[in-house]
Amino acid sequence: MEFRRRLRVLLKLRAKSMFLTNFGVCMAVTLITSAVTMLGGYAAGLVLPSADSLLNAPDLSVYYPKILLFYGISLGATLLSSPLTMGAYAWFSELSMQRCQKIREVFSWLGDLRLTFKAFGATLWFLGISLVWAAAFLGIPVLTILFITAQVKEMAVGAVVFLSGLLTLLVLIGAILTAVRVCAYLPAFFVLAAHPNMHIREVFRECSLFMQGRRWEFFELLLSFLGWFLLASFTCGLVALYVRPYMNLTLLSFTQQARGSWLMENGKAFADAVWTPETANPEEEDEDV
Repeated sequence: MEFRRRLRVLLKLRAKSMFLTNFGVCMAVTLITSAVTMLGGYAAGLVLPSADSLLNAPDLSVYYPKILLFYGISLGATLLSSPLTMGAYAWFSELSMQRCQKIREVFSWLGDLRLTFKAFGATLWFLGISLVWAAAFLGIPVLTILFITAQVKEMAVGAVVFLSGLLTLLVLIGAILTAVRVCAYLPAFFVLAAHPNMHIREVFRECSLFMQGRRWEFFELLLSFLGWFLLASFTCGLVALYVRPYMNLTLLSFTQQARGSWLMENGKAFADAVWTPETANPEEEDEDV
């Protein structure tokens, strides 16, 4: 536990150092990659009916076209932002190896049709993995809840209360396990950005291998940024412009360290710079990083 905490601190210290040294360009890259997502979210919000309209509507079917359009715009914005996001990850990867990259390199994936489709494919692959794990951990509790809801009139009140509490607990546990499993595939995007010639299936398979035994560690690292994103929600997302490059560089360092260690353990050659934690204790505490 102490090693994991120290590693988390060192990862964030390294990321913060890179970020603050290149503050201006990192912010510019973040603005570029966030533009499509923000515009897509704004456009999707315009077509989505208000909550009051949905709750008070006598017939929800009249709103189905708008709801489908909302999800269509959201999915379209996600797909369009994929090449820009991959370009940003590639840019951050080069930055982590102290190579000077121009901001226009962020558009490298968007400017290459092959890479653009590969970015789309990786995003869809990740969504597919997310659905599979969600079905695995949440399918039975959710189906049971639907069944009990249909039979509630024929069941005793005590049984309904007991089963509702039990199933709520199972859904909560399932949601946490799903999040841990799904988030463990996020490093695949950093690997693919640094190695665009790798196949999508190969990247995600390799990610599942080098993340074995490190899924909870990675999830804890993600949770350490939760306070920042809660703060961002109170500042109309302005704080997120600071947090996103800081977090991306932290996750990138984690990916490099985890993948590099796995490659060395398996005697495989690699060209990436491998970051390993220093032996000295960090000077800053985790809460300050």
